[in-house]
Formats: sequence, C-alpha cells, structure tokens
Amino acid sequence: MAYGDHSGILSLFEVPTNLRQPQENELETINKFWNKEIEKCNYVKDRRVTMQEEWLEQEKQKDIKKALEDAAAEQAEDAELERQTKEEEEYQELKLTMQAKLGIITDEELDVKLKEMKKKR
Repeated sequence: MAYGDHSGILSLFEVPTNLRQPQENELETINKFWNKEIEKCNYVKDRRVTMQEEWLEQEKQKDIKKALEDAAAEQAEDAELERQTKEEEEYQELKLTMQAKLGIITDEELDVKLKEMKKKR
C-alpha cells in the first residue's frame, strides 16, 4: 500500500496478510452490523415522527383545556354581572318603595317609575 502527503513524500507500507484476505464470516458479520445500524436509524426516524405526533396531540389538548377554562371564566363573569344587575334593580325598587313610604314621592309616581324599570329589563 502506498500513500503520499502534502509535501510530496511517498510512503510504502506492506499490508499484513490478515488485512488483505477476508477473515472467516467477516463479510457476513459486517453485513449484520450495517443492517442493525440501518434498523436503528429507521427506528429513530419513526420514533421522531411518533414523538412529534404525541407532542402535537398534547398541544391540542392544552389548547382545548385553555379554551374551556376561558369559557368557564367568561361564564362566571357573566353570572357575576347578572347578579350585580339584579341586586342593583332590587336596590332601586327598595329605594323607590322607601321614598313612597316616607312621602318623598307619591304612590302614582312610584307605580310609573316601577313600570319604567320593568320596561328597561
């Protein structure tokens, strides 16, 4: 065997006999090795696809969970607003009733204002 380097020097080496001639089952062993390496590579590629699909599914589930939480929070806000509105209407009715009892407004004015409040609902 001969090889040269970048400075132009040529070196000659004798290759031992055991490296010149294939050993017993050497070709079969090397083929098995490469087949196993190919299987490993294919497994890694398949696993990456599977892991990506699992990750996408997890992200989808997170998005659904977040959307449900947002909807629940919005419903809670709506319920709170409705409760506050109802309490305000009850307060206004009580206020008008007390004004009528104290003689600040007449019963006719009370009826008119209560009807107006019911129309607004």
